[in-house]
Amino acid sequence: MLLLTACSASGSGELTQQGDGEAAGATIPNVPHGKPYTFGANFVCIIGAKPGAAPIVIESAEPSGGSGGLQITRVATRPAPTAKEPVRTGAALGTLETLKFDASKPPAVSTPCRGKDDPPAPDSSQHLTELGFQFVRTQQATASAESILVKYKSGDSEEEMTIPFGVTLCAPGDKTTQYCQEG
Repeated sequence: MLLLTACSASGSGELTQQGDGEAAGATIPNVPHGKPYTFGANFVCIIGAKPGAAPIVIESAEPSGGSGGLQITRVATRPAPTAKEPVRTGAALGTLETLKFDASKPPAVSTPCRGKDDPPAPDSSQHLTELGFQFVRTQQATASAESILVKYKSGDSEEEMTIPFGVTLCAPGDKTTQYCQEG
């Protein structure tokens, strides 16, 4: 399991992404210019969360690396789904609300990471928060990013973390970029 952390000397703790050790990503064919495309399924928690500490607040997110031409226009959070809930879609053409994220409140994380000595949770996802990112292709051509840079506030401290999630939004009719061809 991959744990990516961003250090925080003071504040509410360190925001950490949990994953399987590999970078992830998606290439989406035929995305109209200027139309939002939303991705979820990026799960985080807080290392070193102190009882009663203020939540970590996501200040912004931006695409990093790749060809450019992508913008993250909105970010939202929600509790990770449990085994008893229906499976949620991880990506869709549309806004954060299309994937049932509540973007009306500031995105915040208050879920502490479970330690290796903690008793098992009734459902392993109850200790995670899901991040949702709304992308838009700002150029006519296919656009990509290699990762997502997340800026957040932990107490009075401003921090950053990089999520190794690559995104390619293909221009309609792109027959040359790998995986952009419609199947």
